Amino acid sequence: MDGTVWVEGAKTALSALTTIAVALGAWLALQNWKLGEKNREMALKNSELTERWKRAELAASCMRPLFEDEECLFALRCIDWGVGEIPVPSRHRAMVEDREKIKHDCTLLAHAMEPTLRREIVDSQEGMLYRLALDTLFARLNWIGHRISNDLITIDDVPDLQYWMRLLARWPYAPKGMDHSDVFVPFLKSYGYDQTLNMMRLFGIPVSEAEKLARDGIGRSGSRDRA
Repeated sequence: MDGTVWVEGAKTALSALTTIAVALGAWLALQNWKLGEKNREMALKNSELTERWKRAELAASCMRPLFEDEECLFALRCIDWGVGEIPVPSRHRAMVEDREKIKHDCTLLAHAMEPTLRREIVDSQEGMLYRLALDTLFARLNWIGHRISNDLITIDDVPDLQYWMRLLARWPYAPKGMDHSDVFVPFLKSYGYDQTLNMMRLFGIPVSEAEKLARDGIGRSGSRDRA
């Protein structure tokens, strides 16, 4: 009798141990799965951080010449300033009789940006300097735009460009009688700087009257479109 009780007790204990072992195994499996998920998430986050760092580094290398190259810096000042004397890039001083600075002339700059080159601009030292330097700047901006189009960087990686894109889209120093949007945009369109125009759009800046109307929700009839 006692032997039977002992056997039954042993079976019960073994069954309990088996249940505990199964439960423990399941718990360990769950912990291992959770650990694996955490490791996967960490690996993903590290990969994203590495990708962001690479993009930030590339974006910085794309932007740096804008503010270090004398010609690009001259062009940016021409866009940014309405008056004043602007330092001439050393490699172009021969164009202006070795002068170190020129007096900024917004009207002359606007005429220098007309797609069809005027004779008066050809004959103007400052006019040709404007056209040459700004064309160099546009080429650099277009190069950055290609990096964005190729998904090497994003528009969010170059937020400082938004200020300059706004100035190019609508120049506040346009001479009397000229629309603010007609100073740089026609030149950009005529000479194929599509990536620069695309960057404007990515920043939400319209580059044509039709785009401006669409952004403001105004239809062709002149009335505001209703949702």
